Amino acid sequence: MENLNNRILANPVISTIFAPGFEVYLVGGYIRDVLRGFKPTDVDIVVRGNFQPLLSRIAASTDGKIIDFEKGGGISRIIFDTTTIDLTAMQGSIEDDLSRRDFTMNAIAWSPERGIVDPLGGLRDIQRGTIRAVSRCNFSDDPIRLLRTYRFLGEFGWRIDSKTRNFVRELKESLRLSSFERITLEFLRLLNSKDHLKALKLSYADGLLNIFLALDSCELFMNIKALSRFKSFLEKIPNAYHPNGDRTISQGLSQAGLLRAEILLFKAKLEKNRLRLSNAILKRLKVTSILLEEFQKTKSVGRQRLFDLFYASGDALLDFALLTRNRKILHEAMRFLNMRSLVATQEIMDLTGVKGGVELGAFLKELKRMQFLGKIAQRADALRLVSNGLNVS
Repeated sequence: MENLNNRILANPVISTIFAPGFEVYLVGGYIRDVLRGFKPTDVDIVVRGNFQPLLSRIAASTDGKIIDFEKGGGISRIIFDTTTIDLTAMQGSIEDDLSRRDFTMNAIAWSPERGIVDPLGGLRDIQRGTIRAVSRCNFSDDPIRLLRTYRFLGEFGWRIDSKTRNFVRELKESLRLSSFERITLEFLRLLNSKDHLKALKLSYADGLLNIFLALDSCELFMNIKALSRFKSFLEKIPNAYHPNGDRTISQGLSQAGLLRAEILLFKAKLEKNRLRLSNAILKRLKVTSILLEEFQKTKSVGRQRLFDLFYASGDALLDFALLTRNRKILHEAMRFLNMRSLVATQEIMDLTGVKGGVELGAFLKELKRMQFLGKIAQRADALRLVSNGLNVS
């Protein structure tokens, strides 16, 4: 435990938090992650009484920005560099505060004076890799915790204890009371997680996915199976083709997470999902869904058809190619992406007198089509075709 104290106090920000005259505890995810051997950048603390003087002191010492979430000073946040510090006013004793939390692993506190405060066995559950709800009542009070159960499973790869899964099954309908924004946040973080497939399978088995996704049970089952096949496909192709899990598309959703969403939500009625997705994500979901449905209708796909599909996919080109789980199509998609234009846009305008707009777009598309089909390969051929006026009707 002395080693734990040293690790916590080695962070210079922590010494600022534990100022004389305040009863302060580190709580929740910060303590959980320190116990797991990580160095978290998000700090959660609870403070007895009026914490405004401490808030001002921390903000001044870190040059941080203060954000108040509740009138009266109940919850505040300080943001600086890559760190956030959340301050919450303590209600009752620290044990009372911990008893109102979601999971035992998050119901642990620490202070220099008392050390670890663990009234609910959270340390034991961390050591065993168990996700255990503090109580059924706490789930009922804040139903988003039902979905968070599986998000933590996806992130940590731990097991959910049987009583907690029973709480989910019993209370699943109450998730409808949670805001679309909170459901979306938890769902997208689950899709980003390493063990997303295991988390989705269990949440499906416990009946939770149907509460917020506009797919019937059969469609969900088939899409989860497709997600499993997609995972196997990725394991067999070169790493160069793999999605970048660190690249964020929108709303914190990674490129890899977006591909999982495109598979899981295939044929879903997106406007009826209990999700608040950004326009960027919705556009990709709609484009890949349409293209995959078209692709599935075609028994054989020649290069002309591939060109049409690739051109229509826009930014979703690699998504579509990967989702077909077809190495040949993936190879052709990479060739399409890496093709360099044989003629510059300004040259086309100079040679044809076209000023821009739809007509110029038609010239560019036709040149790219002929290049993709192998009908032209040299710059001289492309210039000659442009000079003679391409058939772009």
